[in-house]
Amino acid sequence: MKPIHWLVATAVLTSTALPVFGRAGVTTGDAQRGQTLTFNKDVAPIIFKHCSSCHRPGQVAPFPLLNYADVRQRAGVIGKAVEDRVMPPWKPEPGYGNFVGSRRLSDDEIRTVKRWIEQGLVEGDPKDLTPAPHFSNAWSLGEPDLVVKLPEPFTVPAGNDVYRCFVLPLGLSEDKYISAYEFRPGNRRVVHHAIIVEDTYGAAQRVLGTSPSGYSCFGGFGFPVPGYLGFWTPGAVPRPWPEGIGKGLRKGSGLVVQVHFHPANQPATVQFEIGLYCSKRRPERIPFDIPVGTMDLDIPPGASNYTVKSYAYIAEDVDAIGIIPHAHFLGKEVKATATLPDGQVVPLIWIRHWDFNWQEQYRYVSPVRLSKGTRIDVQWTYDNSSGNPRNPNHPPKRVTWGEGTTDEMSELHLEVVSAEPAPPHSR
Repeated sequence: MKPIHWLVATAVLTSTALPVFGRAGVTTGDAQRGQTLTFNKDVAPIIFKHCSSCHRPGQVAPFPLLNYADVRQRAGVIGKAVEDRVMPPWKPEPGYGNFVGSRRLSDDEIRTVKRWIEQGLVEGDPKDLTPAPHFSNAWSLGEPDLVVKLPEPFTVPAGNDVYRCFVLPLGLSEDKYISAYEFRPGNRRVVHHAIIVEDTYGAAQRVLGTSPSGYSCFGGFGFPVPGYLGFWTPGAVPRPWPEGIGKGLRKGSGLVVQVHFHPANQPATVQFEIGLYCSKRRPERIPFDIPVGTMDLDIPPGASNYTVKSYAYIAEDVDAIGIIPHAHFLGKEVKATATLPDGQVVPLIWIRHWDFNWQEQYRYVSPVRLSKGTRIDVQWTYDNSSGNPRNPNHPPKRVTWGEGTTDEMSELHLEVVSAEPAPPHSR
């Protein structure tokens, strides 16, 4: 079993994708009171605060949303996406986990956008216009303590998906403790996702040999991975681990980055970089993974509600700080709960409309305490019928567990830390 590749989180925006929306920090009652809404006063705050960061030149979104003309041109698509909650791409259902960075629009925000469209896309008084956002190319969390960059650009060939592992020496003369990281993909149009791991003993360098541009790696890394650092998907926002929590990089270790490149119509070049933020003191608690899943998958063709269940017990008191569900194209729904020793059931996550293209690592706003003896239950439902628009097989065929994207998986990972900090002498 190869746990690292299960942590893959992917997100795709193609040239036909819809605009990215997020929660606006303001609400308005105008949509209910029947007043005429305007872009400058009512809609621009929503667009500027939660859409423009991705919908601007050089970012992952396929078109800009930076002014009235941009939004007016896409108004019909925007209205449909908002009404159907296709956008923002936020999959968890409300009430099943409280997550950092929720992009779910409120009902009032949706009504505001829809009513503005219905009223004729009024621009409004320029004096009411919210100032357009200013974007900087600076690092999101300030200047990193250590920056590592792919030495030479890599040329992504035209054609099929490409999985490539790149070896990045760090030259560490002492142990480092990482409190946050930021991955900059370079050419966002062709990078699907990236997974960053530690290479402590130079195993990746031995796999690499003399190749100057990485090595092909699908499913895994080609060697046992001693440490998982993190991953990047389009739209991901760098976030430090909570106070006292972080990960370590050993003296002499390096990084290996597995990058999944989109299929391209023509060759494209990529040169990514990673910023590492270091803590001067060793973390009190280091995150580790609790996987819950099964390889017992045998999904017959035509089955539209194939369900599998799995469970695990917690062996010590832990705090869950994040959660990662993972399946492929046939995934339809996933729900996870924790049953505490006293019988209390705690909802962990529920994604009713699974989408392989919008997978994320979700960070809880507050850690979820899971006492020793807690049972974690996970239920996945799959759709292997011709009615599933994402089904890669036409006509549908039998699908079993496997690492390929046209195979299937049934996984959920809890990112947890020990409930109590380790004694100082053991850190």
